[in-house]
Amino acid sequence: MNEILVYDRIAIEKGELWRLLSAHFVHLSAEHFILNVLGLCVFSFLLCRYIKCFTFIFIMAILALLISLSLYVASPHVIRYAGLSGVLYGLAGWGTLLMLKGDETKLGVLLGIFISGKLLYEHQYGSVATYYSFKVITDAHLYGYLWGLAIGVLNNYNKHEAKERR
Repeated sequence: MNEILVYDRIAIEKGELWRLLSAHFVHLSAEHFILNVLGLCVFSFLLCRYIKCFTFIFIMAILALLISLSLYVASPHVIRYAGLSGVLYGLAGWGTLLMLKGDETKLGVLLGIFISGKLLYEHQYGSVATYYSFKVITDAHLYGYLWGLAIGVLNNYNKHEAKERR
């Protein structure tokens, strides 16, 4: 892992703002990397029929920044963070809304119920992933999911507004 890329609250306060984005693309171990890549593959497969590749990458970058800013503002106890899991939860939130609006309504409902249930469990009991040698930052999961839902709602609202103007 490259230490200069990790979310580090103290370094960010000193002006190392690239960490707000880069932290989501470095990992704490090979196992952490593999699990995040597998999650990314799942969401790429699920969402590929709804969006273009550029949009997918752009949304990932926006989610990464929003999650880091949320950690910075709302979770001052988080000093260090690395990994893509928050962004994956954001993709889950956004993807849930895309599926509900598209032709995968049942899958969207199942995904929304599953992720919401997992987030409630994590909030109450902590991460289900206790086998890591590091602490899972569940705040990033929650912020990611909420921002993903927000992006999905805003995207739907903008499309609705554009149709009304025609």
